[in-house]
Amino acid sequence: MIQRTDIIGRGFNALVKAAGIIAISAASLFLGNPAQAVEKWTASDDDALLFDLRSGKYRLGDGVRGYQTDKGVCVDLADIIIAMDIPLRLDKKSRRATGWIFSESQTLTIDRDSATVQKVNAGKKLLPDQIHDVPEGWCVDVKSLSDWFAVDFVPDLSNALLTVESETKLPFQRALERKEQAAKIRPRKAFDLSSLPQSSESYKFWRTPSVDAVVSGGGLSDKRSGQKVDLQYELYASGEVGKASFDARLSSDNDGVPESLRVRAYRTDPRGELLGPLQATHFALGDVSTFSTPLVSQSVAGRGAW
Repeated sequence: MIQRTDIIGRGFNALVKAAGIIAISAASLFLGNPAQAVEKWTASDDDALLFDLRSGKYRLGDGVRGYQTDKGVCVDLADIIIAMDIPLRLDKKSRRATGWIFSESQTLTIDRDSATVQKVNAGKKLLPDQIHDVPEGWCVDVKSLSDWFAVDFVPDLSNALLTVESETKLPFQRALERKEQAAKIRPRKAFDLSSLPQSSESYKFWRTPSVDAVVSGGGLSDKRSGQKVDLQYELYASGEVGKASFDARLSSDNDGVPESLRVRAYRTDPRGELLGPLQATHFALGDVSTFSTPLVSQSVAGRGAW
């Protein structure tokens, strides 16, 4: 009786061991290699893409980088922000993206550390395959990007195009339309002085000059020094003599005695028919002032000709 019990116990143990071996073998067949199960997609040059971002007939930005992943296509978030002029701040150091999409009411916050996406008042869990870390930065899956931005990003791999489709006009689309309409406005013609009516008057041998006087005076009465009167004046005259224009300036000292006299005679001809073969348009004699340039020299007054 004892031998039969030992035989039965040994048989039961053998069956249990066999069942355990079969279960482990089956699990290994279904689960496969554990190292392969946790393997994640990594960016490589063979998967790199460069899209031309389009919205209708408009081309946005200078291109959008992306990759073809094992589950679809992802695009660089920073390139999308720049191309579409979206006020969204991407901080790679804090692993957060904060701002708003197409209006201030459409706020968006992406927090990689807490794995959350907060759009306005609705929060969602950030899945591992929605954002990939690539050498360029954050590569966002186009389906997730379409959901966050409430527009459709449609990749066309054969033509290297990424099309933005929306039922309503987006702010950057309206801005491009205004820019296009402004370009169609005809520019104003440059103002041409020669088109205005002109009236020329020949030089006379004598033209009575016009005179402008600036006079200042003052007095002082003191018991020790007595009375003192100061008188100072400047006379300006402009006219014509000898078929040439002239300017004259006479100034006095504090006692009203003439102190200096400056005279300049000149002639101007816009047609350049002065001084014979020199074809000058202007010449002057007397107290003249030289030309000035912003970088080289300043105007200097003195006796001479030019």
